[in-house]
Amino acid sequence: MTKRISPHPKGDRRFLESEQGDRAMSILSRIRIPMIDAGEHDGVVNLLQNLASRMPGRLEPLEWLVDTFGRMSDSFRFAGCPGESW
Repeated sequence: MTKRISPHPKGDRRFLESEQGDRAMSILSRIRIPMIDAGEHDGVVNLLQNLASRMPGRLEPLEWLVDTFGRMSDSFRFAGCPGESW
C-alpha cells in the first residue's frame, strides 16, 4: 500500500489562507498542478476559491479554478465559483 503525501504541509495551507494574497498566488501558481496530480482536488479548489474571494479584482484564481475543474472533468462545480455572473 502506498501512502499519499500532500505536496505541502499543513503550515503552508494556513499561510495560503492568510491575508497575503500576492504571496499566496505565487505559491499556488507552483503547487496547484502537483496537488491536482496527487489527488488533492478539493484542497486546490478550496484554496483557489478562498483566494478568488479575497482578491476579487484578479482573474488568475478564477482561471485556475476553471483549469482545475477541467483537469478534474467536473463542469458541475462552475456554478459555485466566486465572481459568477451568469
